[in-house]
Amino acid sequence: MFVGADGIMRAGDLVPYSVMPGAGILADLYATADLAMRVTPDPEINVPVFRPNR
Repeated sequence: MFVGADGIMRAGDLVPYSVMPGAGILADLYATADLAMRVTPDPEINVPVFRPNR
């Protein structure tokens, strides 16, 4: 979930290497010892995306 530049809440994939956050961005980050975020191909949208892996 994210808020677009127009102020509307949206949801979707953040594509690696193409997301350029602006100044003042806020993010909630969560970490766990047994989970890794990996960039893998997504067959539905045909681009690599971040996915959680154990």
